[in-house]
Amino acid sequence: MLDLRTLLAGYDLGTLRDIAELWGIELRSAERRSALSELAVGMNSEALFKEVFAALPRSAADALADVSSGSGKMPWQAFEHAYGELRPMGPARRKREKPHRFPQNTTEQLWYLGLVGRGTRRDEDGLSEVAFVPAEFLPWLP
Repeated sequence: MLDLRTLLAGYDLGTLRDIAELWGIELRSAERRSALSELAVGMNSEALFKEVFAALPRSAADALADVSSGSGKMPWQAFEHAYGELRPMGPARRKREKPHRFPQNTTEQLWYLGLVGRGTRRDEDGLSEVAFVPAEFLPWLP
């Protein structure tokens, strides 16, 4: 299941803190595993989700609607083609460039808000990469 914990599990502690900052969630833990749990609990709030969603620009809201219309998933390549490439960044570059505050496109904005993740699914052709909206958020999207 492509859920919020699956999405957050791919992030390092610095990125978890960046997401928490954008959502207005205070993380108390200095350890990645505990911070992941804290953040997952904090983000799993319909009221907070709606607040974050309401602050999105139209292009980002439309992108979420696009992904959610396909059962919450779409091929990663198609997502990046439509909404921009996710620039590869290590911790030092992320700290320097702060892409969570200054995203260059819709993909980066949704990625650093923790609203879209990158996962794999098995289909008749084998494994494929998908962009996904966590299952917890799907019922809350307009």
